[in-house]
Amino acid sequence: GHSHTNMKTPDMLKNIDNKDVMVFQTAGRGIYVGRIDVELEKVK
Repeated sequence: GHSHTNMKTPDMLKNIDNKDVMVFQTAGRGIYVGRIDVELEKVK
């Protein structure tokens, strides 16, 4: 399922592999628009 919760900041949770995942939503029906800037690093 899902919700339409308006989150002002993202939550960092662990997935089934114990890796960090970001959870973020900006309500529903286009009421708010969110933006997340992501920087990636190449890892060998």
